Amino acid sequence: MSRPSWDILICSVEHRTDQLAGLLAELALQMVPGVGVRIFRDNLQTGYGEKCDALLKSSSAEYVSMLDDDDWIASDFVARIVAALESKPDYVGFAVRYTEDGVYQIPVIHSLEFEGWHDFPHILRRDIVHFNPLRRELALLGQWEGGNGADRRWAAGVRGHAKTQVYIPSEVYEYRHTSADTFLASSTREPLTEHPPRPEWPWAVYIDA
Repeated sequence: MSRPSWDILICSVEHRTDQLAGLLAELALQMVPGVGVRIFRDNLQTGYGEKCDALLKSSSAEYVSMLDDDDWIASDFVARIVAALESKPDYVGFAVRYTEDGVYQIPVIHSLEFEGWHDFPHILRRDIVHFNPLRRELALLGQWEGGNGADRRWAAGVRGHAKTQVYIPSEVYEYRHTSADTFLASSTREPLTEHPPRPEWPWAVYIDA
């Protein structure tokens, strides 16, 4: 049985060039045949939902997942996902490490075991999340648009269509929320006047160019 292809889709802004460079350097240590990386990077001209939509439509891989430029992945992230995809499920669930300004918060679980997104005092449970690998044909059933809440709206369109999953019980993805996120999401944000060079790797495709 042939290994399915998988594209990691990264939304990025010039303000986070250093974070993107570090993330790509980590991915460089993990890359294997059949895995691609596609990046939409700009200077705050494009909304988050529109970036996700463009990235998704630019891919032709069997599976896709999103990765924000300021988040992080475990050192075996790619290997664990590739192994999970061998059985060709609709979706790969996993545990998430969630931090606020570097401080660990509460456990987060992404799994089809749950229906919808549920916030409890000591745990967050999610079913469909764009950070998780999903068959691209199913990912296209959701609509990406707008900023705040775009991920929830997209997930609502996909919910119910993914039937099978492989679940990874380890925290292979780290969601890093910082005070800088509030700035970049605010109406007072300003584009950079000097444009830092984008990090280049031979396997990384920029679709904004």
